[in-house]
Amino acid sequence: MMREEKESNLAYVMRALDSNVRRMIMLLALDGPKTSMDYKEELVKRGYDVKYKESIYKDLQLLVEAGLVEKYYDKEKKAIVYGSTVDTVVFDLLKWSLDLKESVTERSAK
Repeated sequence: MMREEKESNLAYVMRALDSNVRRMIMLLALDGPKTSMDYKEELVKRGYDVKYKESIYKDLQLLVEAGLVEKYYDKEKKAIVYGSTVDTVVFDLLKWSLDLKESVTERSAK
């Protein structure tokens, strides 16, 4: 990956993770794919003030654009779900690099 691509990707990731709600969504996504309403319900249970489902869509879309979450149709749930694409995000700001370790979670619904 070229330096400019790394910096561009890092900017997306940093922007996506610059929110307590989105960081919590990432933690929830590590437990397995969920619908946007599942994320909303989990966030409310954990004390987050989520009034509008549209705000969850926006947060999920930022995570998708950053490559941290993937969006796909789950045949079993018969719904669009969002699941983590990474197990760990490691930032090395001194070297201005990003290492995303791909998830080993199988996506049988694809």
